Amino acid sequence: MYYSIRKSRASNLHIISFKKSFFKRIENEDGWVVRVFIHVLLHKIREFKPNAVLDLDSESKINDIINKNGDYISNDHVFTVISESFIDGLTHSTIKDFEVIFTAISTFFMKVLASDVK
Repeated sequence: MYYSIRKSRASNLHIISFKKSFFKRIENEDGWVVRVFIHVLLHKIREFKPNAVLDLDSESKINDIINKNGDYISNDHVFTVISESFIDGLTHSTIKDFEVIFTAISTFFMKVLASDVK
């Protein structure tokens, strides 16, 4: 499991803390892959914990990884439409295995990079 969830005593929030295995998994990935993975994870977690938020330490570590590895930005409208459809499909899929989701995201990203290099 990549994370743990605890209930905040001060508010009605559920705090998500990512474990070392999560950071080990994303440490060499592009920011785009990391952001999409976080988006899908949060959506899936919020299905059963509606008020889930990231703890500040996890958020800071994630931002550090994105800053270190860079963030793919494309001005191609077709890529934007295709990636939004892909992300929406993953977000609303019945897949619960986060390793499968991560592999799908990173494979999609590698295919995008390969087609972008032409």
